[in-house]
Formats: sequence, C-alpha cells, structure tokens
Amino acid sequence: MKSALIRRATKGFVMHLLHMCVRAAAVVCCMVALDSPWHANAGVLETNYLPLWMPMPRFIPGPPLWLPPVPPKGGGEIYDPSPTATYEMSNIGGYSFPACEPNPSGLMTKTQWGSAAFRQAGRIVVHTFGSDFDTVLAAYRGSSCGALTLLGVNDNRVVSGISTSQSLLQFDVAANTQYRLQIGGRSGAEGDIYANIFRLPVGGGLSAFLAKYGGASFEGRDYVCELGYTHASTCPAATFVVHNSTNRTLSVTPSASLGGAFVIPAVFSLAPGQAKAVTFNYNAVFNRTTLRTVVGYFTFSGRVGTTLISRAYSRGLVSVKSQTGYGPNVLRAAVANQVRTAYVNEGVYFDVKVSNIGTQAATGCHARSKVFSRLKTYWQPFTPPSTTGTPSVPIAIPASGFKWLRVWMASQTGRDGDPLSLGDVIIDCANTAELAFNAANRFDLTSFGSFSLRNVTVAAVSPTTGVLNVPATGTAKFRVSVKNTGAAAQMRVNGFYEGPYDDPANSQFTVTSICAANAAGACIGPNNATALIYSAPQNVTKYFNVFVRAPAVNPGYDASKRRIFLNVKQDAPANVATDYVLVGTRGIAVRKN
Repeated sequence: MKSALIRRATKGFVMHLLHMCVRAAAVVCCMVALDSPWHANAGVLETNYLPLWMPMPRFIPGPPLWLPPVPPKGGGEIYDPSPTATYEMSNIGGYSFPACEPNPSGLMTKTQWGSAAFRQAGRIVVHTFGSDFDTVLAAYRGSSCGALTLLGVNDNRVVSGISTSQSLLQFDVAANTQYRLQIGGRSGAEGDIYANIFRLPVGGGLSAFLAKYGGASFEGRDYVCELGYTHASTCPAATFVVHNSTNRTLSVTPSASLGGAFVIPAVFSLAPGQAKAVTFNYNAVFNRTTLRTVVGYFTFSGRVGTTLISRAYSRGLVSVKSQTGYGPNVLRAAVANQVRTAYVNEGVYFDVKVSNIGTQAATGCHARSKVFSRLKTYWQPFTPPSTTGTPSVPIAIPASGFKWLRVWMASQTGRDGDPLSLGDVIIDCANTAELAFNAANRFDLTSFGSFSLRNVTVAAVSPTTGVLNVPATGTAKFRVSVKNTGAAAQMRVNGFYEGPYDDPANSQFTVTSICAANAAGACIGPNNATALIYSAPQNVTKYFNVFVRAPAVNPGYDASKRRIFLNVKQDAPANVATDYVLVGTRGIAVRKN
C-alpha cells in the first residue's frame, strides 16, 4: 500500500485552458484502510508531479455543460457565452528550478504548469482571484522546456474588494498551437490557488466570475439561494469580478433573470483590460410566499454606444420554499448507475427516475449542488431511451406519477466518488421535502486530472429479483459481472455491507469472501478474502461471487437501507493518496430468511 500522505490541507492542479483537467493535491493526515469504502467528502485528491517536464495529462473536452441552452434574449449573433472553468490547485513545491525552466524577473517559486492546444483562435483570460497568497502568472507558446516564447506575465492585479496580490493575464492563441501556463508563488509562498480560465473569441470580450457569496470567497461556483424553513430568509449578495479583455472601453449593463430576487447594479464603464467588482444585493420585496424554483442568469452586457459588443453571464438558482415547513416527504428515486467517471471539469450524467407518491403535484422540481460544493450540476427532463428536454427548467411531477431527470455533473477538483456518503447533489421540489437519498438511490462522480479513469459496466447476474435472501445458517451468493470498456488496467473488487448506523447489535450482514468466477457461477480462484486484485482487459467480462452471511439478530428488510455492494476500483498512480479509486459499484438488497 502506498505510504499515507500527511500534509496541511491543500488542493492540487494541472489544467487545460478550456474544459481542462486537474491534478488535485494532498489531504490532511490521510490513512486509508485497504478494505474500507472511501468517502468523497474526506477529500482524497491528487498530489502534483512538479515541476517535471513530462507529458501533460490527456485533456478531454466534455460537453459544454455550463453554456445556456438558449442564449438570453437580446444577444443575437454577438452573444458570446465565454466558456469558463475554475480549478483548485496548490503550491506545495519544495524543489529547485530545472535549468531550462523560465522564471520571468525571478518572481516565482514553487511553480505549477498546465498546457493546452485549441481548435480555434481566440483570447484567453486567466486569473487567480480567491487564492490565499501572492501569485504570479506567465503564459508561453511552445511545447518543450527549453523552447518557450513568453507571451505575458503578471504579478499583482488590484481589484478593489477582491484582490491586492493575485494575478490576471490575457493572451491570444492560434489554432492547433501548444501553449503553457506557469503559476507561481512569491517568496516561497504556498497555499490554495484557484485558477479561473475564460476562453473568448478573437478580440476578446467580457468575462464574469462569481468571487463572493454573501461576503465569503466563492471561487466561481454556481449561485444557489435556498429560502425556506431551515434556510435563510434572504439571499446572500453575489459579487462578481467583471473583466474587459477587448481593446475598447465598454459601457456595461448588469441584469438578472432570477424573478426579481436582486437589486440590479448601476451601469458602469470598463476600460480595456480593466476588472471591477460588481455586487447584486437581495431585493427585500422579492416574493417569498409563492413556492417555486427560479432559474436564470446574472448577465453583463458590454456596449460601445448602442452597439452590443459582448455579453457575459453566470448561472443562478433561487429555491423558494415554505417558511413554516417543507411539506411531505413524497419523493422517491431510482438510479441505473451509482458511480460515473470523468476527467476534472468533464461532464457526465446520471439518469434518475423521480417518483411522487403524494396526492398533489410536486412543482418546481430540479437538481442542484450544495452551496459550497465543488460539483457543477444541471438537469434535463429525460424520456428513455434517449429523448432529452431543455436543460435547467424546473418540472412538475404529477401526483402518483414520475419523471425522469438526466442529472449532469462535473467536478472542479480531484474526487474519489462514494455514493454512500452524504453527497453534494440535492433533488428537490418547491412544495415537498427534499429527496431522501439512501444506499439504493444515491450517485456520485469520481474525477481526476492526471490519469485516465476507466468506464466499467457492473451488472447483477443473480439473483435477478434485486433481493438476496440469506439463510439463517450458511451463506448466500450474489453474482456480479464487470466489464472494463477502456484500456486494460489493474482493478480491485471488494464486498461490503451497508446498513443503518442505529440498527441493534449483532444485526449486520457480513461479506465472508468473494471469488473470481466463470459465467456459470463457479469459483475459479481463491475464496478466502473480501477483496481481490485482478487484471481487467478491455471489453472482457469478468465474473465475481460475493458470499454473504446473515446476522444473529434480524434487522428487518428495507431495500433502500440494507444492501450488499461489490465495489470496483481502479489502480491509481503514485500521486494519488489512496491505492485504488472507485469506478463502479453494484448493490443488492439483503433479507434474512
């Protein structure tokens, strides 16, 4: 087992400038037991390979998750959504600069590097607002350490109320050309860095970055306001950094399509290259009595005279629920896959069937991330097998009916998923209690930047009823198939039981062993351990048997809470704090006969 990492809490990163990938860093006193399920909230992240000039991570652009499906009215052909991403990283350094590594004006220590090539020419804006120490940015054209052309460098960019020692840099890129970004700290400084990246068209445009949420640093997350019984009575202020990367002075008009929840700031002027903090404050006369979900955008429209030049936006959601209670707990859910994998800032989806067992329609139904989550989330109505509706539009679920949601997720940092943890995703309706997630319906994302995660298909072979009946004596067998659809990799499978923490003593089901098996269900390998390591070739189905023993005390039957799982984990490289990361799982309800 790899040695445990013991560091101050830091976050690491290697990035691609558009839909980029991250290598996120170390954890606090992280010691991982080999057979224990790992919880995403514990913060397993990647440690950087620094500052070696080695092949950069493979950059895979995901679907454009954060672009609005229909541009807000008034944008026309000039409307440019400026694809953006925020990446967590850390400066933990502790090395000497290689002889070939540039260090403009000798400003940097403990540098980080990222690289990208773009299919189209454009203008890139990068800043480190929200970071907790003095940063320096430099951009280069070129692909090797000793042959880089400096495009620009920035030490301090002062933005009143936001930054005195963080950095902002803009530079132009040609199509199909390699570029590298260098991020460093001054005077040996280290700590958390947020690298915020904007890709704009040739000539630049406006960019908008949600820097503060009610005065707290927010680092580019999506805005969510939860009004209701156990939440706030007002929405936190939203403070954006708005930057003009064009060569013209723009008159910028703020607006918001969030149902009148905010007071609109005054029109302001931005000179070329200027950045300004702009705050939307809560509107005290906002209607908090009509239960609903409001989804829209904070928008900044830049003009020269009456001509619209550029428009930037940031998504927002306001959930208006009852101030006296949240209504009945009538939402139920079922998911096909509980674990998906992706590069950092690459989007993947989960299809979720949400049922309403109540006697009235559930309205304003949606999916969202928790307020300070590093996950980005949106949803679409979905009709199996393949029809999707307009993203991020609240839906109604009829009484005693159901709707499918396709819930898209992407992580801004390295993440070892665990669908049995508390989770960062909420499914909610305006007039009901939030969906109660459980062991059967929760889903989560594993996301890393420095290596390719495999997609695996994990299926229950038998029983086919979804319930494993375990005799009072002896064991029962849960048969599972696993197919790795990616390149060959080393995998680890382990079985475990998940049940309520408050079940009585001696009422826990036990996984006694697992074995590799053939398609007929016979063990073909040792059957004396609860975890196996095996080679997983591409597109070859492997079979496993999970043997389960019943407890002395019968805890009762609840398919949503008491389940046996087989976890499938992929071998992780040395820069990841745990040996294996979760790439698939399959569970089954258990019942004592």
